Amino acid sequence: TLPLCEAAKIEAMYIDLLGANVDVVWVPDLNSLTLLNHSVKVVDGLPAIYLNESPLTSRPTAALSKSLVEKTVAFLAIIALSPLLLIIA
Repeated sequence: TLPLCEAAKIEAMYIDLLGANVDVVWVPDLNSLTLLNHSVKVVDGLPAIYLNESPLTSRPTAALSKSLVEKTVAFLAIIALSPLLLIIA
């Protein structure tokens, strides 16, 4: 957490983490902010504004869906490549 006077540093860190698959959580001083349409949750007793959430953590079924798609594609690839793998072996 950083005070609002460090807004430039907060913005720089936020921009650096936009491409990363991580949750970016800002715990601001809410008394000095006017908020519109932000996801605000309580983290360890402190209000937190979720600026950017990883798709895997923002939806409960996303991790399961991702796993099923990966396993299905891998299975289909093994089936499709099995003749070539037998020839090579």
